[in-house]
Parts: sequence; C-alpha cells; structure tokens
Amino acid sequence: MRTIPALAAMVLAALFQRGAGTTLVAAHYKGGIIVGADSRSSRGSFVASRHATKVTPVARHVVVARSGSAADTQRLAEHVAAALRMAEMSDYLSGGGGGGYAASVRSAAHVLSRAAYAGKGHLSAALLCAGWDPLDGMQLFSCPPGGALLPSGSFAIAGSGAPSVLG
Repeated sequence: MRTIPALAAMVLAALFQRGAGTTLVAAHYKGGIIVGADSRSSRGSFVASRHATKVTPVARHVVVARSGSAADTQRLAEHVAAALRMAEMSDYLSGGGGGGYAASVRSAAHVLSRAAYAGKGHLSAALLCAGWDPLDGMQLFSCPPGGALLPSGSFAIAGSGAPSVLG
C-alpha cells in the first residue's frame, strides 16, 4: 500500500512529464497535510525558470500554494504573512505575551481571500492555503480567481494543470 505523500508525488511527476501548466495539489491524510506544486515558471512556451518556489510558508504551520502571475501571488502571500505577524505582535503588545498566539489557518485563508477579492479583475491568482493550528487542527482551503474561499475536505487542486489531475 502506498502512502498519501508517495501517491501525491507520483501524480505530480506524471503531470509534469505531460507538460501541464501550473499544478497545485494538497491532500489531507491521517498524519497531516501534504502540499505540492510543480517548479516551472513559464508564460506560454517560454520557460522563465525551472526552479520556481510555489509553496510559500506564511506562518509557522501555514503555507500558501500559488499559481497565476508570480508577482500577484507572491504579493498576496507576503500580505498574508505580514497580517499574521501583525496579529502576533498585537497579542504580545496587549499583554498576551506572544507565546499563546498561533496563526489560525482559517484566519490566514480569510486574509488571503479578502486580498484576492479586493484585487479581482486585476489579479491573476488561484491559491491553496493549508496548515495546522491548535484550535481546529489540519485545514485546507482553496481560493480560486476572484477571491472566493472554499473549505476543502480531503484534497484540493488548483492551477491551469488542475484539469489534468481530474482527468
């Protein structure tokens, strides 16, 4: 029997050999959440980089997987990370000590969704937000272009390569 991480790696490897566009895959399993993405940054047939980082940590246990315009998605991820740091600092300054605050995956996903919605029509971004927090445990959210926020159960896919995953 193969584990979820091994299956996710096999799916991603098969997609990249086919030349699908950006493909983001996240799966929730008993031991956690695995998030994967291809590493190629391209525009049409022009490949700008074969080593792009598309899964960005925004807090200790929260990541954002990015597809679309590299500039747009990088800015959105930086915005989420800054908002979570501000919340942590606010907790510290209000006497919480900072030690008790852990970034909520749901909060990160909502900040991401609001920023994507505010830029709808201007931004090119399809995102996944995944992670763990002490309140709600493992969580996975999808944020398609336009800023909707969709909680995902066991898996989520995004990007122009998503149709290849669905078959």
